[in-house]
Amino acid sequence: MGASGKKLRGHGQRTKMTSPPSQLKDGGHGRPPHPQSVRAGQVYWPRKARNRRRQFRVSRALADGTVHGKRTDGASEPMVATSARLLAVDEDGNGMHYSFIGWTPRRYRTWAYAVERDGEHDRIVLILPEWHPGYPVRVPEHMVPFSVRVPGGWMRAFADLSAPYPARLALALICSCEDPGRAVCPSPQDRWVGAFPQCAAWL
Repeated sequence: MGASGKKLRGHGQRTKMTSPPSQLKDGGHGRPPHPQSVRAGQVYWPRKARNRRRQFRVSRALADGTVHGKRTDGASEPMVATSARLLAVDEDGNGMHYSFIGWTPRRYRTWAYAVERDGEHDRIVLILPEWHPGYPVRVPEHMVPFSVRVPGGWMRAFADLSAPYPARLALALICSCEDPGRAVCPSPQDRWVGAFPQCAAWL
């Protein structure tokens, strides 16, 4: 007969040491989509390889489409890929040649999109599309530049895009800006675009 678990540490019960770390997809909004652009700090995993498949971290992406990276295991050997292959997706939006794993923990320059105002709690609901285009982030109203306190406003920001949930983003909102465009930043999910109240309700 198989062991009942009595001889295991903690009688086989799950603990913080044996549980997997929190991940962004755990919030119930699904995995973030494949990136629109290649940036230093992104981590990818090759779907196919001649030898053992090993994930790598992007070190830099050059204007000519060349991407330099380092393996995340072993001796961190350097490797080279192309932006075109890293960003290629299939008809379902999944990486065709590489799977996007996430971001290396650190703060990144990014963008935030204002969705609506939670007047009851004096908070603004934001979307950080590079982090997740469908995961709402609620921040105190005083954190948001006054000029961006309108639905549909874009702003520059700093955030740790590796965060598993909003409280770990270390978010700093800098200033208003134009829509960065889909060439560099994913679009907020359709359910958020146009779902906000009239601007007059904010003033």
